[in-house]
Amino acid sequence: MVIASDRAARLFQPLGRIIASDRVADAQDLGLTLCHGIARLMGGHIALRNEPRAGSTFEFVMMAENPARILQTRLPAPRVEPIALERGHPLRVLVAEDSVVAQKIVVDLLHRLGHTVRVVGNGEEVLRAIDTESYDVILMDMHMPEMDGLTATRRICELRPRDRRPRIIALSASDLPEDRARWLGAGADGWVSKSFPIDEVRHVLAGIGAPGTSEAPQAPARGSGEGARPPLGGSPATAIHIIEIFLAEAAVQLPALRAAVECHDAGVVERVAHTMKGSAAMLGASSVARTCAELIHNARHRSCDGGADIVARLEQEVAAIQRSLSPRSAQATQEPAHGPAE
Repeated sequence: MVIASDRAARLFQPLGRIIASDRVADAQDLGLTLCHGIARLMGGHIALRNEPRAGSTFEFVMMAENPARILQTRLPAPRVEPIALERGHPLRVLVAEDSVVAQKIVVDLLHRLGHTVRVVGNGEEVLRAIDTESYDVILMDMHMPEMDGLTATRRICELRPRDRRPRIIALSASDLPEDRARWLGAGADGWVSKSFPIDEVRHVLAGIGAPGTSEAPQAPARGSGEGARPPLGGSPATAIHIIEIFLAEAAVQLPALRAAVECHDAGVVERVAHTMKGSAAMLGASSVARTCAELIHNARHRSCDGGADIVARLEQEVAAIQRSLSPRSAQATQEPAHGPAE
């Protein structure tokens, strides 16, 4: 079968143009658009070749590295370190987070610190969870679907007196003073950066678990440093798996960002970039996090100017992580797995 020339001309157009057009796109159109974006992330391209008798042929080209070569990348090597379990004050923690990467990193660290954890994906699920179970603390993300973290925090504080509700700790990818003010204004009791520095987490949770403590301590000031990142899982293979999940999420987020920039949808740009920034910060991919922060800054000023160039840079940074993963994956499969430290 030969694809008609009028349809072939729009097969690989940006997703935003498909969304903005009056024509109803079918699954093949959307799928090929996403494939085109993924190919670009991998340093290649996808193309259509029409031949009258042979039909239509799609060609996929990607950049591949020699697996034996050790690459330099902006993503630090995954760290697998033992963590001493906290003794004496185990907490019941509700984690409200929609990113799978962030969920896995936060839950792994909290479990290894000796706490009991449940995960939900939006603010409405938070409200249902605290109605059915008792929790000591909620780690609350800001940007979530259905109901965001700020709205959920306000609702909890309106519905329950302070001595009958969990302490609410904001879990945010932003360190801006105005964001801290928004959280405190909504009723949050504390703040933890989404880079999830271990000492910072210990400090905040230890204060909640101490007998007779009614106030949740604020995280200590960290100056200009990024703080110690949480170890990624209990083995190199687990760390690699978390990075693979990040890349899978990025394969969806990057086309969404490009489409939102083209449509000048600043709200979508901020929401998607925030989620990606948080995951990158937890992984230690600081260049990706900083680039996402640029998108967030522009979106908050209701501007998408220059956004296409920023997204292109972001695509290159994610592609660098993708290229670095293969040799590390091979190395991880040869190393013995280590269980959680006791």
